[in-house]
Amino acid sequence: MSETNFAKDLVAGTAAGVSQIVVGHPFDTIKVKMQSGGAASGGAMDALRHTVRTEGARAGLFRGMGAPLASVAAVNALLFTVRGQVEKALAHEDGTPLNHWDQMKVGAVAGSAVSLISCPTELIKCRLQAQDQGNATPVREKANQANGAFKGTVASRSFSASATAGAETVLYKGPIDVARRTGWKGLYRGYGATLLREVPGSALMLASYASALDSLEAQGGIVQKTAPLLAGALGGAVYWSITYPVDFIKSKVQTDMSYRNARECALKVFEAKGVPGFFRGFSPCFLRSLPANGATFVAYEVVRSQLN
Repeated sequence: MSETNFAKDLVAGTAAGVSQIVVGHPFDTIKVKMQSGGAASGGAMDALRHTVRTEGARAGLFRGMGAPLASVAAVNALLFTVRGQVEKALAHEDGTPLNHWDQMKVGAVAGSAVSLISCPTELIKCRLQAQDQGNATPVREKANQANGAFKGTVASRSFSASATAGAETVLYKGPIDVARRTGWKGLYRGYGATLLREVPGSALMLASYASALDSLEAQGGIVQKTAPLLAGALGGAVYWSITYPVDFIKSKVQTDMSYRNARECALKVFEAKGVPGFFRGFSPCFLRSLPANGATFVAYEVVRSQLN
């Protein structure tokens, strides 16, 4: 029975991940471009217009989708599978449902697990999204080796202004090219920030979802039928409202090799822009979270119920 539930959570979680990336990737692309400084310097609409004008809607907004289509499916499969196993471990002997604190523990454990996958895959995605078609990114292999960095790592455009004569100008050709140039160790650049985002974020998201789902299903009618969609959207909104500044730093560190670590990046952002600087790109991220997370939980619940 346990193995059967494990497999069901795995399949349903995979479906949830595919739904999330299909719905949310264009919003995510704009968010990453604003975080990295790779698009126009204005707001979300300015970044959207710049991307569509210079790269085209399909190529620009869906750039780098191949890696997250597979990885987000894997991340969500792991998230929901770990969630199911931890819920079983925390189940009350008297059969009463898990409380909010229990659900937060479930989310924290699940979040720590998915960070192992999400860090390298998001680094690949962010670097592909951050580069503009036709605007090359310099690969500073000699300089990076001299500074003790990873061979073949790529600096962001903010670093390109000071490119030296030894720099080779290239564009990443795809996910495999990013992985090859970065190396396995380099793929985990920003892991600390990823973990700091995933553990509290997943804890609050799953607890919020469970609480909202119970309340909405008790209403009956159309509210009951749309409960997973509405509760999922709420869970996503809570997740990103709490964790966005950490995600901002993570994306900056992963796309800009001029920062030695997340702490240095955070200090420089605060010195230059203050607290508002940590929320650049928040609007497309928040808007994305509503339909994308709603679709995630709907897909999970529908597939899971069909497998029962």
